[in-house]
Amino acid sequence: MTLNMLPEIAFVDDLGHLGPPWRESALPPEEAGDLVDADMVRLLTLLQSRYTVTPNDALAGQTDRFALPWGFDDRQEGVVFYTDRAEFAVLLDDLAALADTEAGNVHSTVRRDAVRDHPVIRFIEDRVLKSPLLHPMDAQSAGLSERPG
Repeated sequence: MTLNMLPEIAFVDDLGHLGPPWRESALPPEEAGDLVDADMVRLLTLLQSRYTVTPNDALAGQTDRFALPWGFDDRQEGVVFYTDRAEFAVLLDDLAALADTEAGNVHSTVRRDAVRDHPVIRFIEDRVLKSPLLHPMDAQSAGLSERPG
């Protein structure tokens, strides 16, 4: 899922057998060719995302920060928000339901008030946007802090 504004948040199915810790060394070597294994594609998505939501029953409710293997000047760390499997299933179902509405369009004009009762929107607002690990640039983009002078 990509919001119409930053921050982008990836919802990645269970990778508990690959981490944490989240490391690029779990990926096959580049010379092995294109990634075709679903778990490797999911891991690559996690390793490239600033914010990821993934199920892990043992870590549900926790948040983890890790070094992005291919960080940029403004983005050196990724953050993972863990849910249990049941909550993750609800979030995925809600994302699918939203995708079939105007809210799912790339250039949607749906306002927050129209979707705020959706479980995935509540999760993003309560866990991601209120997280102390939210990057200041993302807080600013989401209107949670003032723009510099």
